[in-house]
Amino acid sequence: MLPLRASEEFPNRQNLEKILRGEHVREGGEAVRKLMIFLVFYSWWARKAKDSHTVLFCAEPKEREGCLSSINNYLSGAGYPEMYAGNPYDWIFLWALSDEQPLYAFRSYVMEIFAVHSEKMND
Repeated sequence: MLPLRASEEFPNRQNLEKILRGEHVREGGEAVRKLMIFLVFYSWWARKAKDSHTVLFCAEPKEREGCLSSINNYLSGAGYPEMYAGNPYDWIFLWALSDEQPLYAFRSYVMEIFAVHSEKMND
């Protein structure tokens, strides 16, 4: 099981809605940084999946490096630090990028987190 600590780092719904409406967010830059990472990662792999006509395609190391480079370019262009594994939120995406199927790995992680949290709520 992947570290649950990383799951606690996801931006919450209220912050996402505020960011999308252009409103002030208490966590400010970190919430925007997290959303940027998610959007670049997900759109990168969704586009690759669409072009390959399957979500279970195997990504070449060069493609995974390209995604990380793209995320880092967006981050540094906006004045944020690049991805690093010591950040629990960044770790989720770096871990997914180490898999041959990054989008599937990310989705699997999120499904695990939902399952764990729903069990806790039922207890």
